[in-house]
Amino acid sequence: MRLLKFLGFFLAFAIPLIGSIFFLNRDVFFSVYENREALADGSEWIEKTYSLSGLVEFIEEHPRHVSVVSYDIDDPESGIYFQPNKKRVMGTLGHIFMLIEYARQVSAGELDPEELVSLDAIARYQLPNIEANSHREAVRSLRDRDRVMSGKRIRISDAVSMMIRHNNLGAADFLYYFLGPQNITELVAGLGGSRIDAPLPWSGLHISVNPSFHETTAAARYGELLSRTAGDRTDEVQAYALAYQNDEAFRNRVSQSFRPSGLGISFRDERLMYGMFPRADPVALAGILEQIMRGELISGQASAIVTDYLSWPMESGNIVRNFDFYAALYDNRISLLNGLDLGTSTYTKTQHVQVVLFEQLPVGFWMHMSSNFMNQDYQQRLIYDPALYETSKSALTP
Repeated sequence: MRLLKFLGFFLAFAIPLIGSIFFLNRDVFFSVYENREALADGSEWIEKTYSLSGLVEFIEEHPRHVSVVSYDIDDPESGIYFQPNKKRVMGTLGHIFMLIEYARQVSAGELDPEELVSLDAIARYQLPNIEANSHREAVRSLRDRDRVMSGKRIRISDAVSMMIRHNNLGAADFLYYFLGPQNITELVAGLGGSRIDAPLPWSGLHISVNPSFHETTAAARYGELLSRTAGDRTDEVQAYALAYQNDEAFRNRVSQSFRPSGLGISFRDERLMYGMFPRADPVALAGILEQIMRGELISGQASAIVTDYLSWPMESGNIVRNFDFYAALYDNRISLLNGLDLGTSTYTKTQHVQVVLFEQLPVGFWMHMSSNFMNQDYQQRLIYDPALYETSKSALTP
């Protein structure tokens, strides 16, 4: 009898609790169920995500998916250069160019970092159900640090912080237009020429690849985009981003398309679509990092501003233990794990710059690797762990 009473009380408590958990996370459960086959992609390599030596083995055997550039700026010839000139998707690493342009304008006296902007104006660039949690977390972080003033206004310097610390897409798009698309395009051309694609507004990119908005299937939309020139795709992205801001009828149609479930496509289709986004040559990106570390990017003041924003990881105790200085920018999205970093090891005192780009990873392998931030651990250890560096160099250098 007591057992029956206990079971009754337990079920009375557990069923509503489990039901509420399922209800609050129903989109996640449905997404996992619908993508269960994709989550098995690369399963034979998942065990490699449990050790950095295993990850090096994966990189060595999959040059199609990975580029690694890592070197001491005082001895670049002894560095690691694995698929160094293969242009790969940047993802939010492209935010570094908005940061550099911001630093250029501030150092030139063209922009006051104390200038106030509206959080609502930044939020207007967010698409429904596209990295909404990132935006909420970025705003929450500002409020926790008392950076939000009356009228929901923040300093432009804090908008930059949202973009860098939280990879916030709305802040990135806002800054793209605030700083001037032409300025950013010219900056990228001056720094990398044809080796680096200029970043594009995220809102326009996502509208462009969303098959629901275009009333077609993911496969058909991907084929249509693939048949166009890169210039035509860029023009379309720019037009969509501007229309989303300035044409209310267009904005409402976009919102209706995204509101149910964002892009609303499978992990495998999302993997293909991200392959359409702006790309960069890893060595060209590393060269920019070297200029930053030497204090020679545009000016000493501009380099210092960029370094200050990128050095947010130094707030971590683990980073402080292993680095005299460390700065980084990372990205993590379906099939893509990217990072650029620069740092000085506490142990070796060498000044390293690095660019590591993983793209088009098998979805299941990406899911396991991203869950433990293994790419970030790998990059950090490459700087302060000579044994891992030599292992990587031996495996990845022809």
